[in-house]
Amino acid sequence: MDLDNPKGFPEAKEVDNMTFEEFCVDRSGSQDAVHMADAISSGLLGVDSKEVSALYMLYYFKSGSGIDNLLSDEKDGAQYLRTRQGTQTIARKMADELDQSDIFLGMPVTSINQSPGNSPCVVQTLDGSSFSCQRVIVSIPTNLYQSISFCPPLPQAKHVLSNHTIMGYYSKMIFVFQEPWWRNARLTGIIDSAGGPITFTRDTSVPTDDQWSITCFMVGSRGRAWSELSKGDRFNQVWEQFCRCFGKFVKDIPKPNNTLEMEWSKEPFFLGAPCPVMTPGLLTTVGSDLAAPHGKVHFIGTETSTVWRGYMEGAIRAGQRGAAEVVTALQED
Repeated sequence: MDLDNPKGFPEAKEVDNMTFEEFCVDRSGSQDAVHMADAISSGLLGVDSKEVSALYMLYYFKSGSGIDNLLSDEKDGAQYLRTRQGTQTIARKMADELDQSDIFLGMPVTSINQSPGNSPCVVQTLDGSSFSCQRVIVSIPTNLYQSISFCPPLPQAKHVLSNHTIMGYYSKMIFVFQEPWWRNARLTGIIDSAGGPITFTRDTSVPTDDQWSITCFMVGSRGRAWSELSKGDRFNQVWEQFCRCFGKFVKDIPKPNNTLEMEWSKEPFFLGAPCPVMTPGLLTTVGSDLAAPHGKVHFIGTETSTVWRGYMEGAIRAGQRGAAEVVTALQED
């Protein structure tokens, strides 16, 4: 598959019109394939296999150098690296190098107006502030385009992308412990489960900081159902499954010193994670419009990248592309 032209893939239209579930059953000849398909799509994208286009799933695999690499915790695998102090550290360090008077936080954009010719774009925010500029870069997920009023209106393809791409359900609950009891028992801290709210766990400790933790991930439809519970019930269900799994190997599991919870679907500027997902029929019809500019407005975000889509690598590549587009446009204006 050519990542720059996925609709040129043999049988692209047919495969794009199938769900990943249908594709796996069709190719394997067995309904048992659905369980594996769900595990893959929910683990990587937070959606069940019946929600995502088969062609988009294959595209996502190739974008990340193959399914084995996407699932790998080994060196160079998609799950290999973490940032010691959290990924927000990167943004904060970059912000430190900028003039603080040029950074505006907590000011959601409500409208982007552009006029013909060399007239500046006018960006308005929720608090009534207004900014004039020659070019605008939009980095929000496609499903949030509809939260901004564009003048002139977005092309039909962008509307379709905004209305029909979906965000997966992804959440995490981090148990922080006094000591790494699982390591003392020679366990990895990894759970992969097909039942209960937890789909998988990972050891997210930082030994140099004497920080010992296991992060539990709740994803897909199981995660969505769990999300509707009260905070106390969410904790109880996760902790019960956690103890049931590790209790087979460790007699006394200590209570965590602290518990941290994050649900991206309840964050108004995300509404899910890790990136917008294409439902059947989108990739071969409007997929090529993802990164297309709209006049003086440019679109970035990891979902627009052809390489490592859905990951930070993809986000950085998309940002570089968008910046290059703006620099070139300003030089030509």
